[in-house]
Amino acid sequence: LASHATAKECVITEYGAKPDNSTVNTEAIQRAIDDCHTSSPSASRVVIPPGAFKTGSIELRSNMELHVAKGGGHKRR
Repeated sequence: LASHATAKECVITEYGAKPDNSTVNTEAIQRAIDDCHTSSPSASRVVIPPGAFKTGSIELRSNMELHVAKGGGHKRR
C-alpha cells in the first residue's frame, strides 16, 4: 500500500472470526475483505490478529494488504 495513513483497516475479529482453531472463519474473513475493499478500494488492509484462525478459500482484492500479526495465522480447513 502506498500509505497506511489513508488505508482502511479491517480486523477479522470485528467481523466475527474466532481464534479458537476450530471455528471455520471463512465467511467472517471474506466479510472483512469485502468491507475493506468496498469502503476503500484504492487502499485497504485486512488484519489477522494473534491466534489460530481456521478458514477455507478466501478471495483477496486488488490494492489490499493482508497483514498477519505476530502470533497470528490461519489453518486451512
